[in-house]
Amino acid sequence: MPKIVTEEERLVTSRRIIQAAAEEFALVGFEQAKMETISERAAIGKGTIYLYFDSKQGLFSAVLAETSAEQLAALHQALAALEKPDLNGVLTSLLDTFNRLALEQPDGFRIFISSLFGVNRKFKTEAAELRRAFLDLIKSQLEEYQKLGEIHLQMLELEPAALLILNTCELWALRVESLGFDKNYVLTNQAQIVNMLLAGLKAK
Repeated sequence: MPKIVTEEERLVTSRRIIQAAAEEFALVGFEQAKMETISERAAIGKGTIYLYFDSKQGLFSAVLAETSAEQLAALHQALAALEKPDLNGVLTSLLDTFNRLALEQPDGFRIFISSLFGVNRKFKTEAAELRRAFLDLIKSQLEEYQKLGEIHLQMLELEPAALLILNTCELWALRVESLGFDKNYVLTNQAQIVNMLLAGLKAK
């Protein structure tokens, strides 16, 4: 009699496959990644992977979606945790969170960035659509401070400003993760980045 797999077991197995795939895709890229290697990393049969994901491309898309969801949830949580939020605190929190994600989840972070700008650009459109939620989150924060009169931007300028902030957070986190800067260097230079962003947002 075939074993009945519970929904919880399916979720655990799916998560294990996605984690193993993230490691492989981050290491060699989509084109060079092999399902056999992913199955070995996940310690399950190759055939089992196809019970969960219909193709390597489908698996890569799942890794992108999972990474995006986790990162977005972390950003929402970090911003919600600010006791007395101001624009300086919001920008600092964004940079801090991206840095933490890049250090704690380097595989997912590299895959997402490489899908936008690097070797996995086959998935650029897909990654850009997922990235839209990050842009909207930052834009919504800017809208609040625009209404309060703390930043001097027209409505049409909010999206380019949000995109600049998002690009800055991603590139700074990528640099911190790849070059392994020490904590003091990160904090000192991050404060300077925040000040430069604030100067641009508040300029009349």
